[in-house]
Amino acid sequence: MCYKKTSWFLFCFLFLIEEVIYIFASISRLQSTIYSHKLNKIMFKAPFSFDGRIRRIEYFLSGIIGGIVFGVAYSLGLATLFLGAAAGSAGGSLFGILIGIVAGIASIWFSLAQGVKRLHDLNKSGWLILICCVPIIGWVFSLYMLFADGTVGPNQYGEDPKNRMPYQP
Repeated sequence: MCYKKTSWFLFCFLFLIEEVIYIFASISRLQSTIYSHKLNKIMFKAPFSFDGRIRRIEYFLSGIIGGIVFGVAYSLGLATLFLGAAAGSAGGSLFGILIGIVAGIASIWFSLAQGVKRLHDLNKSGWLILICCVPIIGWVFSLYMLFADGTVGPNQYGEDPKNRMPYQP
């Protein structure tokens, strides 16, 4: 009886993993077709890198996409944890915890990288992202990063993602 529950659980889990991989592959294929407005620059070119600059729209979309992907992965990890515990499988419980931890680490890395690149667009040091760790001040600072216009023209962190040039008389 326990063997049937475990095999059914494993089948469902593998099916969900396959669907998540399919979604990631679809997103990967779409990355080559998503272009920023009026430019031939690709959005989400290096989402886990701390180098370069990103526009406000990419910062906003990365928050939404990152939240959705993290929510799905974390829910999958919790489901694996609880279903493994209900089936009496210590391996399933451990695997669920592992999925949740990996999803959390990937989400934090992605969010930090996108935040640092947004700060680079504002011509500020990436270390200012640590302000976001302070509860109320961090939320206000995140809104500032979302709505503030980036530096016109190239700065020390790279080219302007909008290809604007500073006014020169």
